[in-house]
Amino acid sequence: MRRIELEILALRAVEDMRAGRQREDDRVEVKSRWPEPKAARQMAGAANALRGEPLVYIIGCDEAGAITDGSGHDPESWYREICREFNSPPPRLLFHVTVAVTDTPGDSVTALAFDTNEFPYVMTVKSAPDRREVPLRTATGTKSSDRQDLLRILAPTLTSPPCEISDAEVSASISALGGEPGAGDLSSEVPPRTVLSISARLKILINFVGDGAVSAPIRSIRVRVRTVDGETWDLEPYVMSSAGRRGDSPAPPPPRFGVHVSGGFVIATGVGEFSLQASGATSAPPATEETLEAHRALLLAADSLIVDVRLFFASGDRPTVLHSKLLYVESRPLVGIDRMRRVWATEAPAIEW
Repeated sequence: MRRIELEILALRAVEDMRAGRQREDDRVEVKSRWPEPKAARQMAGAANALRGEPLVYIIGCDEAGAITDGSGHDPESWYREICREFNSPPPRLLFHVTVAVTDTPGDSVTALAFDTNEFPYVMTVKSAPDRREVPLRTATGTKSSDRQDLLRILAPTLTSPPCEISDAEVSASISALGGEPGAGDLSSEVPPRTVLSISARLKILINFVGDGAVSAPIRSIRVRVRTVDGETWDLEPYVMSSAGRRGDSPAPPPPRFGVHVSGGFVIATGVGEFSLQASGATSAPPATEETLEAHRALLLAADSLIVDVRLFFASGDRPTVLHSKLLYVESRPLVGIDRMRRVWATEAPAIEW
């Protein structure tokens, strides 16, 4: 979910409540006040029902659509209090935004987006600390999951193998191009333009253990880079084989166990990884110089970036979504251009002996 999508959801939710329409759907919950930590059970139930779809909280609006005083809470501090109520990792807070509902100062709500891909979410039973519960939201409230509920919650994890981004590097640069003779007319010049380029090199590990094979269409893969504040850039991916070949180039015989690329699919017959590259560019024109300058400032100030990868296994009923946080590494000079390329990469894991 992007920042702009969260803002639109918040505005529509307030409009619906003021018009007397259905105030909540499965993804969006509207609260007049910041929920107490004991309400973490309701959050867990909603996240378990969504099973990977984003969960949205909109805080500061009552049932009639009137704006209440939702200030006085720091979203990060509030989230840390909620996290303490979970026995498992909680739904991950992606980002939060303050959304102005009207032009009146202070007439705003706080919108928070949570990732629910790490389901099931487990709570400790307060009355019996040695017991655990998997809450589930229903049409009438939140209940404890029974066996049938647990099977439905876990179904996507049983049909799609666990995956992770095992290695990643993202680079970004802004350069000035043009002002030179055009390719087809030596008397004309190509108008100068500023270009923002972002590229990513990734390795995706598929932990498939079982009989047969699973596959993911290459055309289903999506790659996105974003800042921690929610600014996003969608990149165009192309898959490389484990040997570094592009997915559409001739490949060696597939391994008996492992991961390989063939016929437009990433195929796993065992544990293995494949390489993925992605790139994207924005230029001015058609974008404005002000837009590119704003993006440049964001990237210059970014000590970290987040890369998101989505792929859809043919055996699953929903996409597999992966995330990796990258830290700023260095700035590298661009050959022949008086600009610098900033680079972010995954941290090397600590080795324990």
